[in-house]
Amino acid sequence: MIAKVPAKRNDGNSSFSTLGKYLVSEKLDKETGEIVRDARDVHVETNCLSVNTAAAEMRAVAEMNGRVNDPVYHAVISWREGEQPNDKQMMDAARQAQAAIGMDGHQFVYAIHRETDNHHVHMMVNRVHPDTHKAVYPDRDFYKLDKCMREVELAQGWQHDRGPYAVVDGKIERTKREAVAPPLPTKARDLEAATGCQSLLSYSQAASPELVAAVDAGDWQALHASLRKHGLEIREAGQGFKIYDIADPSATPVKASDVAPALGGGKLKKRLGEFQKPLRIVLAEKPVRTYNPYREKQQDGRDERREARAAARLALRQQFDTEKRQQLVHHKEQREAEKFALSDLAMRTRAERERIKLQGLPAEDRRARLSVLAMTAAAERERIKRTGVDQREAEKVKGYRSWCGDRATQGNPAAIAQLKGWEYQESRRRRAGEREEEAAAARGAIRAEVLAHDTPAKPLVLDEVAWSVDRRTGDVTYRLRGVDALRDTGRQVSVLQPTDDLSIEAGLRLAAQKFGSTLTLTGSTEFQQRAVRVAVEQGLGVRFADPAIEAYRLQIQQQRDGQRNQKEIGNAKRSEWDHRQIQNRDGRSNGREGR
Repeated sequence: MIAKVPAKRNDGNSSFSTLGKYLVSEKLDKETGEIVRDARDVHVETNCLSVNTAAAEMRAVAEMNGRVNDPVYHAVISWREGEQPNDKQMMDAARQAQAAIGMDGHQFVYAIHRETDNHHVHMMVNRVHPDTHKAVYPDRDFYKLDKCMREVELAQGWQHDRGPYAVVDGKIERTKREAVAPPLPTKARDLEAATGCQSLLSYSQAASPELVAAVDAGDWQALHASLRKHGLEIREAGQGFKIYDIADPSATPVKASDVAPALGGGKLKKRLGEFQKPLRIVLAEKPVRTYNPYREKQQDGRDERREARAAARLALRQQFDTEKRQQLVHHKEQREAEKFALSDLAMRTRAERERIKLQGLPAEDRRARLSVLAMTAAAERERIKRTGVDQREAEKVKGYRSWCGDRATQGNPAAIAQLKGWEYQESRRRRAGEREEEAAAARGAIRAEVLAHDTPAKPLVLDEVAWSVDRRTGDVTYRLRGVDALRDTGRQVSVLQPTDDLSIEAGLRLAAQKFGSTLTLTGSTEFQQRAVRVAVEQGLGVRFADPAIEAYRLQIQQQRDGQRNQKEIGNAKRSEWDHRQIQNRDGRSNGREGR
């Protein structure tokens, strides 16, 4: 596991609203416009009143501290490729990380994203405490978060990533300074990962032990000589210093304090006094090595072979990107076709409804036909949506690693080389993990298997419905699995099997199709609570007219989303379930309702 604090905006003025929208909204492919992350798949947790109002609430609290210019704290916790944490584990890790940086009790929004091979959770936290209005600026949060990651790895059973903290004999210890290079800034680290080139900062950090030793000697000229040996030089920059590449003075320099803390402006002047320029005798020395983003060529041909493999892997990646774009375009076309089919269904349903109303039929016949039309339309809508989901799932864009595995089985040399490279990298990690497991086994340990996500198939509720019409009254009775499940009497839908969740779901879907998304429930308290739970669990998107029932729905929704802090959900009156009020209404019907 790794924790990353993304780079801030250049103006230093981050936005709760902008970040919040990114966390909870869908994600589009920039080239094709295809949705690669559906907003419905984003699991969110917050201790604000709601996700929709979180940004405004955080902004209001932040404004209580006029000295804070940038109250937004954003961090990302990411798991290794192949690890499948569940929602609870990811939210627990986020809460533990927030506490580790000293922001326990601050307003937060956590959002889980799974559109990449590395499942991750975003943390948006308000630096300003909602009660004290004091701002927190975590000191050395990189180290605190890294230590927290080791703690979570131990608690949840994940493999250990490398960082300033390591797990030794089951205990978390700070690694020796010389064993871990100072952390690269986010942009430099991302650039190296994307290009495969070594940054000037990374090159300078490799020489940092020698540079620190020169500082310990207490002589500016010793530091200049050590820097020149590596093709570097130090210059004053404001209150601090910067490191330059001698061979290319126009290249962007790096902060000396990023190379090594001992080279920071205050510390360096305290140790060596005011800055001194290098003497001529120092400038006369030729560098032993110089900075080059690419390694010097070896004479045995290994570099040429390595570059050939790299070129083949690059071509392989480009092929994957091309196929992925084509698949995303196809998915976009499928979604457009699905939208057109739903729009056409809605138009045909409206036209048929008007035609039935204009036929001059007896009230009973008209009511029966409208009920059957609503059920048929709801079933067709469900079928269209389910077909689209099934098609996209069957043609889901694979991750790069899985795609390479398919090509490797076909004998593609570049794919085979790529898989071998990954395996070599992971074998080193496994060996380190095996040593830790051996030490743990000697002490005694309990291990847990990590289960992959298994999304259950959605019940085909409306596809299983049959119906019959009472010609005398016009009531329509719907049968589900051979049993009378629902009865539509025109102004209400009665659930004839009030303890059967599938019957309740079918009734809610039919009522939503007939009456809209806001419904009124009658019946026993047990039935109403069960209906609310079914609506939430199946994601039906309905609301309830009764404030107490709607408050209960919100409470269940928050619980399902993993909400732990319930004291701020709505106001106190809405958050209480008034049993007496509901029981007083048992058996009564008020307009559009289901029983």
